[in-house]
Amino acid sequence: MGKRIRNNLSFLPFKNLNMESCYISLSILLLPGNLFSQKITLNGVVKDTNNALAYSSIEVLSKKRGVITDDSGKFTIEVDKADTLLVKSLGYKSKYISDFSSNDISVILELDTFVLTTITVQPRDQKIAEKGFTEKKPKSGYRSRPGSIIAYLIQYDDKFGDEQILNDVSIFIDNEDVITTPIRIRCMNVAKEKLEPDKDMYKESIILYPKKGGSWYKIDLNYLNIKIPQKGLFICFEYFQDSPKYYVESTMKNSDGTKRKYQSYGNTLGAYWSNEPNMTWHKTIGDMWFQRLEKINNKTMNLAIKYSVYH
Repeated sequence: MGKRIRNNLSFLPFKNLNMESCYISLSILLLPGNLFSQKITLNGVVKDTNNALAYSSIEVLSKKRGVITDDSGKFTIEVDKADTLLVKSLGYKSKYISDFSSNDISVILELDTFVLTTITVQPRDQKIAEKGFTEKKPKSGYRSRPGSIIAYLIQYDDKFGDEQILNDVSIFIDNEDVITTPIRIRCMNVAKEKLEPDKDMYKESIILYPKKGGSWYKIDLNYLNIKIPQKGLFICFEYFQDSPKYYVESTMKNSDGTKRKYQSYGNTLGAYWSNEPNMTWHKTIGDMWFQRLEKINNKTMNLAIKYSVYH
């Protein structure tokens, strides 16, 4: 019986393997899958048929990150072979990219179609209503980062009747951080499924270049003839430019009394705490729309804006 066992053992596949070979084989089997993933550094440009598209967003769908094209429409981003990029630019149709056969890519975007209501001469007896934040100066604020958007829901008011045209909107720029950071103003529809921003309502690039902090800035929108739908619309403020001159280094005190340095980007948009519903939404590049859930003394933080409506 013992001899038969020894003969059977002689057919085992490990008969001629030494211990070093076994360790190598096991190590190969246990290597993490992502070690075999291929990292690629893409150098690209986003453009239409004639011009480079500055400040377009390049989002990696499987990861919450992305980059913004510079003023020449160029970008650099690291991706895996299995990644998919979503390329977006104001006024153009979005495009998905998953072919990374070359490290140099050129993304061509097509103009999107925007349908606005017909511009009409407003009658003299048409009224204008002032709405939104009522205090002189907000006591809080929102900081953000390049490629992010802060949006506020402007609601349809039943008592104004069917024809409600957004005339202007004002935003408060605080004295903190880099006041001169440019901000792009956008209007978006309300999504069908959720009460969150969806698609742009116009393709014009309206950019605010603040000069002084602690001030309100009014943006005239009357010429766009933007009719407020019954679901409302979102007025959006986008940080679209990433540049060292829009960063500032600050010092923060920790709970144990020690200090640490950190970098802030951009200017600070005025906000306030109240018992009103949360009407403010946020989006960072490569991420979904979300609302901040924190409350203080049962109060919610909202973006401080003023606006006027023709009705």
